[in-house]
Amino acid sequence: MFGSPARYPDIRYATRFFSFSPVIFLRTKSGQYLVVSPLDLGTARQCARKTRVLSFSELAVPKNSPQPISERMLCLLKKNDVRAVIVPPYFPVAMANLLTKRGIKLAIAEETIFPEREIKTAYEIKYIEIAQKAAIMALRAAVDLIAGSKITRNSLLKIGGKLLTSEAVRDAINKTVRDYNCVCFETIVACGRQAADPHERGAGPLKANQPIVMDIFPMHIESGYWGDLTRTVVRGTPSPELQKMHTAVRAAQKTALSKIRAGVTAETVHNAAVDLFKQRGFVTGKKHGKPAGFIHSTGHGIGLEVHEPPFLGPNKTKLAAGNVVTVEPGLYYPGLAGVRIEDIALVTKTGCRIIEPKNYPFVI
Repeated sequence: MFGSPARYPDIRYATRFFSFSPVIFLRTKSGQYLVVSPLDLGTARQCARKTRVLSFSELAVPKNSPQPISERMLCLLKKNDVRAVIVPPYFPVAMANLLTKRGIKLAIAEETIFPEREIKTAYEIKYIEIAQKAAIMALRAAVDLIAGSKITRNSLLKIGGKLLTSEAVRDAINKTVRDYNCVCFETIVACGRQAADPHERGAGPLKANQPIVMDIFPMHIESGYWGDLTRTVVRGTPSPELQKMHTAVRAAQKTALSKIRAGVTAETVHNAAVDLFKQRGFVTGKKHGKPAGFIHSTGHGIGLEVHEPPFLGPNKTKLAAGNVVTVEPGLYYPGLAGVRIEDIALVTKTGCRIIEPKNYPFVI
């Protein structure tokens, strides 16, 4: 593999080394190797597990070579008497061409280079729990902020004499996770019609009597593992239709969670949520030319990436004990609003365990 561990979690998974600088990684039957910049050599040797760490300067490069990194890669392969390699789908084309021209047989992995990443170890679960705890505490800070606001005559939220905005709540969330050695990217605080778009970050003043969707997904800085949590709240009084939507989403999540266990297919879990919505009268289709209803999959795997296999959608992937997945059904109606509830769950042989379970009332 070649690239920075910051961009390619496979490298971080294999070595536990993190850097924004590109590295070379090689695994053979006899062991694995990590080649790093001389600047990263000390750090890499301290944290890379079961890995021989080398500096780029230790591998010979022909003078004036147009592809010095590729030449170093060839040198590493030659030192280990390697004549054939498997590379991930994201392997650079220029490097692949040079390796092939120099007599290296190259095969591209059909899917992921490390399918074992889907089964989380105790080490991984520990850090996912820390990240999810950060999300829970950030949600508490956000809920307290919203609950402490006053409703103005024109149905806006005000706190400390200022309008309460998506940006202010998002800032409170992002600051809170830092206390848990985590960082957030693209935190969602979307109100009312904005919440009808699942990935709309949200902007501007928050409104009373409207749903506020908060999707918090912090990454634990030290380990690279993610949490993911969504709740929808209303400050004021929701309409009967919004209350009905929230009740249905909560029921869909509960039903989907009840289906999860090792050996069950992803589509079994997903279809449980789909069927629940249909039974409650929430049809998925198009409204005003836009997708409406339950318009995404029920969940996804989470680990060193916030979205990774297995995916809880209409596919026949079988869940396995040790998978960690999100369960996040939602309803979205353009021009009206959106509602989503999300937790992460560890799959077991007989069911699942929600990681850091926490409920908040819909109306605050």
